[in-house]
Amino acid sequence: DMMKECILATRDRLSEYKMISYFDYALGDENRSIGLSYNSTTDCANSLTSTLGKMKRTVEMRRLDDIREIANIKEIDLLKIDVEGFEEPVLGGAIKTLEKSQYVIIELHLPNHLEDYSEIVGIFLRSGHMLYKVKSRNLYFKKYSGLPRLVRDHEIS
Repeated sequence: DMMKECILATRDRLSEYKMISYFDYALGDENRSIGLSYNSTTDCANSLTSTLGKMKRTVEMRRLDDIREIANIKEIDLLKIDVEGFEEPVLGGAIKTLEKSQYVIIELHLPNHLEDYSEIVGIFLRSGHMLYKVKSRNLYFKKYSGLPRLVRDHEIS
């Protein structure tokens, strides 16, 4: 989570679990500082795309592929992505991570989330995944090793 306060609260609630890593970064397609507008430090709907917040803060943004602890993982069973409208930049910085993920669930916060998600599906196809379920705002993908190379390598738009 990009909000340190959310991480502290989560650590308290999940203190009995030892195999959890916490990272206080916003995720995106580049590594840099980024401004954030928010109303509450512990609101799960804080978003880099919103400008409606009364308070301001600068947070560090990282590409998921560049976070050392993530980069050193050989295989990911399940990756859940909920980035409140910042889906495409986050996926742009997570290509290697997607390639080693067996299953991915992404919650969309696009204006027409069920009508226009072709770019997102294309990113997953290029990383060797197929869409197997759509439920509400969530798209479910699974790694498909038999996906023809032609489809995987073709620029899908």
